[in-house]
Amino acid sequence: MSSVKFRTNRRTLTSHAGLSIIGQCFESTVVDNSIDSRFPTTLGMRTSDVVKSYLGLLCLTMMED
Repeated sequence: MSSVKFRTNRRTLTSHAGLSIIGQCFESTVVDNSIDSRFPTTLGMRTSDVVKSYLGLLCLTMMED
């Protein structure tokens, strides 16, 4: 996966665009190996996939001012 590069402009960075940054963080840290080695796979779904999906949904939530 290519790196995300930021540059200054007048556009707004939305939470959906920020998911690519979260994905890069997951790739740079070895989340899959560290979680899957501690928790067994259940019902054909890896625990790391569940954790990454949950964190992605948390990152999409709107913060209230």
